[in-house]
Amino acid sequence: GSKLIQLASILMLLLQPASPFLPQPRMRSSKPPSSSSVSIGVLLTWQHNNVCRPRQEQGEIRSALSMPSQRKRTHRLLASTLNGDMSANTETGELTRSLPEIKAKKKGQKKGRKAAVKKKKKTTKPKKEKEVFHWIDSADETILKCANSPQLFRTKIRGEPRPLNRHRTARGHVYNPSAKYQASFCKAVEQQLLAVDDATTPGFGVWKKLSAKSRPTLFGEDQYLAVTIIFRKRRPNHDFVSSRREIGNRKDNAPVALKPIRSDVDNLSKFVFDSLEGLLFENDNQIVSLHAVKIIDDEGLCEGSTEMSFQVVTDDVMEDLLVGSFREY
Repeated sequence: GSKLIQLASILMLLLQPASPFLPQPRMRSSKPPSSSSVSIGVLLTWQHNNVCRPRQEQGEIRSALSMPSQRKRTHRLLASTLNGDMSANTETGELTRSLPEIKAKKKGQKKGRKAAVKKKKKTTKPKKEKEVFHWIDSADETILKCANSPQLFRTKIRGEPRPLNRHRTARGHVYNPSAKYQASFCKAVEQQLLAVDDATTPGFGVWKKLSAKSRPTLFGEDQYLAVTIIFRKRRPNHDFVSSRREIGNRKDNAPVALKPIRSDVDNLSKFVFDSLEGLLFENDNQIVSLHAVKIIDDEGLCEGSTEMSFQVVTDDVMEDLLVGSFREY
């Protein structure tokens, strides 16, 4: 049995094509052997003896068989020769692809690309709509009382009341995380002012015609203000039946007005003052009285709102203001 195994292994070695990595007899000839009658090993030996070794002897290049990357490349070229994709140049001994075959292949590749482009549908990504943080409702009443100058301004802005966040630092730059919310809130208040009827506020039309940059603040810097703000926070979805936000769909056990809310009243007020600085007043140090209330929204879809009133106060009004500050409920 062992002799039969040895004989079979010897026959396999004899029948196996010549390995390109074993010593081969030197074949110096000007023409490569026929690719139909020889193995890859024989063609590789011819390539090594007729192209690489003469150059090595002249000191131009190292043997292709001594470098793994060049050995792989030579093996790949010779395999292409057997498949009929490559042809050998008898003058230089290098393997080259025929020009008509190259053109035909490139032409086929271009046709394939064009067909793929036609099949591919042109899809354009829809533009993302800008998120709206604050808006106005035409049903909400805006009051503006003017004598020689504005004395009272009262309005309501729809949208979730937001606290003023502290400035942050990222990559060496300081930025305001509340900037986009402040700009949205200020724009909504400005729209309410521009929507005021000129007939009810004589002289206010001149202020509206001015550009935003040249327009003065609504209240002068020598006027002092008493501010009242009601923050109605957005009601969560779990306060509604099946979490569907619909009018009349609120749960019976949902809180009516009072509920623990993370946002502080002072931070909510700072957001309003910093947003309206430059539009209603020059500086928030003009505010001498502040009455702020924070509750859960109970109107409509309960999306939240900010109702505020700015009123000019004088020394005569301050006594009544002080008396009413400590009244019992």
